[in-house]
Amino acid sequence: GAFDPTIAPLVNLWGFGPISGNRLRIPKEEEINHALEQVGMDQLEIMDGNRIRKKRPDLQIDLSASAKGEIIDQVCGMLDGRGFNNYLVEIGGEIRARGNGKSGKGWAVGLEDGPRDQTEDWSAVDLLDYSVATSGTYRQSKPNPNSAVPASHLLDPRTGRPVEHNLVAVNVLAPTARDADALATALMILGPEQGMRKAEEMNLIARFCSREG
Repeated sequence: GAFDPTIAPLVNLWGFGPISGNRLRIPKEEEINHALEQVGMDQLEIMDGNRIRKKRPDLQIDLSASAKGEIIDQVCGMLDGRGFNNYLVEIGGEIRARGNGKSGKGWAVGLEDGPRDQTEDWSAVDLLDYSVATSGTYRQSKPNPNSAVPASHLLDPRTGRPVEHNLVAVNVLAPTARDADALATALMILGPEQGMRKAEEMNLIARFCSREG
């Protein structure tokens, strides 16, 4: 339930979607509850022939949490088809690499773990025919008078509200950028304890970055 592409009504309600009025506004309790009624994977039916059917007409799909990764994979497919075998494709922090890079050990990629001014402090990983994606609360947020922490753009589809745990960022490595992108979002929503358990259960390569104190 942490990754739900039917979350569009909540994303728009909180001012982080394409159909939003006042982006600084905090929705009321009854508005959140109403939007939650329009959210749920059980309202989406997967059918034969690559078709889907909405069980209610007001259901909306928002694939933002995996779209950048999917686009990267499509670009990589085009490059492969044209005979390229040493490249790196990046869109908004999500990355997929192929080949040995300049060093011969893969492409050296810095891992974001929160707001940083000094890039030399970043941790790095060598990507060799692999992908990495990051999900975090530090990019988009706004003041929330109803909470002790700012309202992040990362919304929990189970509660209809922004996450409030102390997890700042999650990096996930996976064979495809789409999977890395989606999994990073899901683990970020789950939080440090549930997210770590799920990562271990799925045997994922993941890095959790928490803010302490």
